[in-house]
Amino acid sequence: MLLLVVTVLSGLGFGRAVPEVAPVTLEQLVATSDAIVIGEVGSVADVKPWLARWTAPDRLDVGAWPIAEILVTRTLKGDPSVAKRHCVAFPTWTCDTSSAKVGERALFFLTDVDPKSAEGEALSASVEDVFGSNDVAWIAHSGRGKLLLSEVDGRTYAECWVEDVVVPKELPRIPGGGYAFIARLELAPFVARIEALRAVCVEIEVLRAPGIEPWSLAVRADRTATWVSGGARPRWRELRLDATTQVDALRVLRRESSLSTGFVFGGPDAKSGERRVRVFGESEPFELVLRDLDKASSVSREHAGELRTLLEVWSALRSALDDPTCADHRARDAQVLAGLPTARR
Repeated sequence: MLLLVVTVLSGLGFGRAVPEVAPVTLEQLVATSDAIVIGEVGSVADVKPWLARWTAPDRLDVGAWPIAEILVTRTLKGDPSVAKRHCVAFPTWTCDTSSAKVGERALFFLTDVDPKSAEGEALSASVEDVFGSNDVAWIAHSGRGKLLLSEVDGRTYAECWVEDVVVPKELPRIPGGGYAFIARLELAPFVARIEALRAVCVEIEVLRAPGIEPWSLAVRADRTATWVSGGARPRWRELRLDATTQVDALRVLRRESSLSTGFVFGGPDAKSGERRVRVFGESEPFELVLRDLDKASSVSREHAGELRTLLEVWSALRSALDDPTCADHRARDAQVLAGLPTARR
């Protein structure tokens, strides 16, 4: 995801604007990356998008796109069974630093190329022709999501542009490359911090629909949470839930601790924005999906507990958000909850 700010150089007497990479926190980078892996660049191949009629005026016209194949040695986020990942390895705008060289070892933050987008449609088939797999991703945050690894005095460090990716000050580091905006972060505690950020207990999400902007809220065991809005102007916010909000949500989850599989309510269409509740615990994570509340309200007694869980967790966590752009279904949810069988004890 590209986050841009515009700086007007009025102080220098110029009237034009220069794009820059906006800083993000480590929490934001972790939350918005689809995969976080440690690996080595095994190969880089030029891939020419097969869709010849496709043009992207906001991207460089390079004819062929260098695509890197990453040989994964450790997965911090994403499917751990994926041994190879592929990413675009060239800059797509002025301040993008995306690149890759065979043999580089790095910590990669990756965001999937949308297969339904023009570039995703163009790349998927040709990447599959070359690598045998049609998955392809961007290096997150305009290339800042590739942190090269190096060894210094027997310790492994990850090279980070700390003005663009704001990391906690307490993380151990040494200077990097002679530039003030680059630091080498000791890998072990850095990875530990990333894994702590991934220790999410529950996540709620609403998908895009007519008149509905997508957003998600991921809540961790320490009551911290990350809110991400995926609207026309993506936004992030770090929250700390009050004890009552978290207790309300976790009380419901403990009551329904026997749930171990997902369930989809309400038929194939999402008329008011598909809603999802994902629960992570000691067992396999499960997901509850709500597409049409009116149809779901007549759910059988067998699945009333799952629907009650979904609506109560949603309402408890939605109460932590005061942003008017976030879809709020709580009034209608309360009506449906009142008609459901009494929750199990």
